[in-house]
Amino acid sequence: MQRFLAPYMDQLTDKNLGNAHQLMNDEARAEFDRLLGRLMEPVRPFTPYMF
Repeated sequence: MQRFLAPYMDQLTDKNLGNAHQLMNDEARAEFDRLLGRLMEPVRPFTPYMF
């Protein structure tokens, strides 16, 4: 996530996600939303006898 946001944060004096989000084009916003969604998904517990 930090690598994805780095180019946007370099352009800002007030570094926050809202400002970075404003700099993104539609494609970058979609990728950002996808990455953020992956971070927020709960981890599935390991079930040893699943099969």
